[in-house]
Amino acid sequence: MPERSSFSQVVRIANTDIPGEETLVYGLSRIKGIGYTTALAIARKLGLDPTVRVGYLSAEALKRVWASPHGFTTGGRTTRRGRTATWWGPS
Repeated sequence: MPERSSFSQVVRIANTDIPGEETLVYGLSRIKGIGYTTALAIARKLGLDPTVRVGYLSAEALKRVWASPHGFTTGGRTTRRGRTATWWGPS
């Protein structure tokens, strides 16, 4: 477990405040449009442990999580308007 001084109480990802005590998967699922399964897929794609607490993520890992939606789509699903959907909304 990382040292105590590196713990963040609140982490902000995609305009959503996520408590540091949440695991990565449950924290990401707090973001509108992301469910548990999508959050788990994001964590696996980035090579992060899904059970790590969000407050213990490094600044580099948070940048990777924040940058990930730009290359992560829902596998070809489209919205009602025919656009490809990404995990943070239609593109």
